Amino acid sequence: MSFLSGQDYIEGYSQLSYRPNNDTEIYGAFRVRNIWADNPSISKRIDVDFNAGLRYVWDTGVAWESTGSIEGHVFKDLNSDGLRQRDEAPIEGVKIWLGKDKSQVTDIFGYYKFKNVRGQKVYVNLDTSSLPGGFISTVPVTQGVNIEQSRIINVDFGISSRTEITGIVFEDVDGNGEYSEPDKGVRKVIITLEDGKEAVTDDSGRYFFRNFPIGEHTISLDLKSIPVYYLPEVPITKEIVLFEGVTYIYNIPLKRIEGRE
Repeated sequence: MSFLSGQDYIEGYSQLSYRPNNDTEIYGAFRVRNIWADNPSISKRIDVDFNAGLRYVWDTGVAWESTGSIEGHVFKDLNSDGLRQRDEAPIEGVKIWLGKDKSQVTDIFGYYKFKNVRGQKVYVNLDTSSLPGGFISTVPVTQGVNIEQSRIINVDFGISSRTEITGIVFEDVDGNGEYSEPDKGVRKVIITLEDGKEAVTDDSGRYFFRNFPIGEHTISLDLKSIPVYYLPEVPITKEIVLFEGVTYIYNIPLKRIEGRE
């Protein structure tokens, strides 16, 4: 209803379209308007419109790309969850790549930033060769980022020291106290640490304690888990000091007792 012009109308509109493919549309549109007037100077009438046409979409080859920024931190991921907490220390001097041509090195706060990044999707890479010795990434070293106009995208990289305790429990066939060619690994032997955590040797006699905190630890051999015809040739309890990024190796040779099976 149009009060200012002194006329009222009611209108109906309908359109029918057909798409033979995603780039083409054939359409027809029909509109009817019935106008009646309160003002004598405006005539009553019915307007009818009909439109038909073809719409076609084609690729011009010209694309508009967003421009944004990427920033983040490299940090010591103490709990290996990939998320940066306040008490997790930054790592300086780690190289981050944007694609294959641009790179940044983290500062004393573990911070890096790429400005004016243009594109739809780019890839940020952690250069593992620049990590401190004994450290590995706790998140994917390559991360895809969708660029949004004038937005800052955050991409963090957590790293953790590859601190572990490992060794082999083996039958010392040649009696030299060291694991060598004729020796045989002993499976299903239980090794424990001072906090009660256990590791069981595999088919090759090897055991692992991975991502353990640095400091003093006590390694113990569970005598009940070894076959009765073996005796250990080393102490069943060993005090060690574990350093960050270091793999401590403690092998346990076993001597077979003749006449016992």
